[in-house]
Amino acid sequence: MGPESAFSLQEKTVIEHLKLPLAVFLFSDSTIRVPALSDGFCMRFGNGERGELISQLNRSLFHNVHPDDRSRLLAEIRRSVLKAQGIHS
Repeated sequence: MGPESAFSLQEKTVIEHLKLPLAVFLFSDSTIRVPALSDGFCMRFGNGERGELISQLNRSLFHNVHPDDRSRLLAEIRRSVLKAQGIHS
């Protein structure tokens, strides 16, 4: 399932209309994608253009992370996701 189909249209609409800054991240196969951003997130962290902000996050989620720390951060995210799923590595 791709990130664009992570939610029903109704669920995605509810998320997108939230005034609370909210970003939904999906982690799959060591890839992190953004399927939805709220209006509050777009106004707080972008110029209000949801599509462009999603594209930027999908291209460079770790843009502000030091290159030496990126692999460690990705490993920690993976460990946290597996732990949440009840899979301990």
